[in-house]
Amino acid sequence: MMTRSNSRTEKNHPISQAEAWEIAQRCIALLKERFGATRVIPFGSVVGEGIWHTGSDIDLAEEGIKPEEFFKAYSALRKAMPRNLDVDLVALEDAHPEMRARILGEVAMPADPILRLQSIIGDEIKSLARIAARMDELDHQRADPPTWVEMSAMAKLAHDFYSGTESIFKRIAVQFDGGVPQTAAWHKDLLNQMNDARAGVRPAVINNHLWALLDEYMDFRHFFRNAYSAELEWNKFGCVIFHRRDYGSVRSAPSLKTFWRSRRRGHGEFQHRARYDRESHRTERRGQDHVL
Repeated sequence: MMTRSNSRTEKNHPISQAEAWEIAQRCIALLKERFGATRVIPFGSVVGEGIWHTGSDIDLAEEGIKPEEFFKAYSALRKAMPRNLDVDLVALEDAHPEMRARILGEVAMPADPILRLQSIIGDEIKSLARIAARMDELDHQRADPPTWVEMSAMAKLAHDFYSGTESIFKRIAVQFDGGVPQTAAWHKDLLNQMNDARAGVRPAVINNHLWALLDEYMDFRHFFRNAYSAELEWNKFGCVIFHRRDYGSVRSAPSLKTFWRSRRRGHGEFQHRARYDRESHRTERRGQDHVL
């Protein structure tokens, strides 16, 4: 039986990948024994798909747990985790196609860490595209002004869109910058970090225009997390969700599309940069010096 440690020093003790792997095995046993899972597959950084770091968690995909038992199973896992380690649980049948293929090993993960990061970022950008498509669908079907239900749904999509983008930034920070900022204002500091080039390491991930756009999304996400749905009034927050100032043009296409296209262009530039970095690395191994 898994029990949570109550050690006062626990949260100051970083969990190693090996320790996380042992905990994952106990989680798998719990899901099978208590909730009838027929298969549980660990994935993500705990199995080496990304760099294990202090902010990593355990990712598990399951089959066989009854839908009405899924949240109970997730809750049981969370209660069993050490205080400085979190867990994510996904039903394999609900996973997006690219995630499912990666979990099942149908898509081989590259050995090269840059190519591996590229592949994972590609999957996350597809998730951003799905969020943007849902926002577009909702925008074309909503009332004018939106009902509180529609407003809450759009706010949640805007929240998820920034969270997905921040996930990409965290991966880049871990791979290239030595980690995510360890500050009280790390969300803001991470965004600023992505706006800066790292001499000899990487170019800036976003330009000033995207930084300003994302900064507003980040602030909105913070408000959304701390506000009641009744406070999400269209005349106050519609301009943030769709980044438009003309409230009369309630059917105008949201600039979320523009932002998405910019993210795709940024991903293409990152792919080009990754190829350049690998070529530079091979040249350096031949004894030549390169300054990025």
